Amino acid sequence: MSRIKRFFRTYRPFTRAGMQEMVAYRANFFCFLIGEILSAFIMYFVWKAVFLSSDSETFMGFTMEDMAVYLFITFLTGYLTYSDGAFAVGEEIIEGSIAMRMIRPCSFEMSFLFHELGNRLISAAMIFVPMVAGVEIYRYAVSGEIRFQIGCFLLYIVSLLLAYMISFYFNVCYGFMAFFFKNLWGTTLIKETLVSFLSGAIVPLAFLPS
Repeated sequence: MSRIKRFFRTYRPFTRAGMQEMVAYRANFFCFLIGEILSAFIMYFVWKAVFLSSDSETFMGFTMEDMAVYLFITFLTGYLTYSDGAFAVGEEIIEGSIAMRMIRPCSFEMSFLFHELGNRLISAAMIFVPMVAGVEIYRYAVSGEIRFQIGCFLLYIVSLLLAYMISFYFNVCYGFMAFFFKNLWGTTLIKETLVSFLSGAIVPLAFLPS
């Protein structure tokens, strides 16, 4: 038990620093959030145009209600599981400051993880409840019944945490490519586009061939 306490006592300052960073750069946070929300609404109206131009009420097995819920849950999931570990690691490699992080008496990736968790906690506190509530209100307005299921919601939370961990470690590993590329800006755009497409964030995976 003391080992666990010592672990969290070691990395708690990194989480606090991440939260303070998010609060300090509020304008950047809100501009990024507004941009993401606008992109979600753009996708909503694109798919709405697709359904309006279709002769059927369904498209590839999806109704417009299904697609709207899918789009906004995809936006929420993508936003909360987003990790800028690749950028952070890449910048420290380019600047050379990664050497100082490596000689600290704490885990290299854990210091990054807990710092980023501070950012994610602020983001989740501000958008998670309003977004989930908005989706459920929309479903109730369309169907006339409450479809929220606590079991599915808990499974979603578990999958969200696992998805974030995969995203974080993938991006940290990807960040080490800065040792070879020196600049990750261009390759990061390619990486994010591929991840968005292969994860179903752009086109639902159900629409793709088996």
